[in-house]
Amino acid sequence: MLHRPALLALPAGLLRLGFGEMAELLLISQRVLPQRALDAGFRFQYVHLEAALRAILQR
Repeated sequence: MLHRPALLALPAGLLRLGFGEMAELLLISQRVLPQRALDAGFRFQYVHLEAALRAILQR
């Protein structure tokens, strides 16, 4: 464990119920920065996490 504080504490079961298999990404992912991709000219479809999550939930 990395012993980092969580910004939002939610039970893993609740995340799995809401996001299914994608919940694993929320439960195990690391904080990463997109600087190398941006420097290489990559453009993200969703700049903000909230917009990306809304798009996923509207499917």
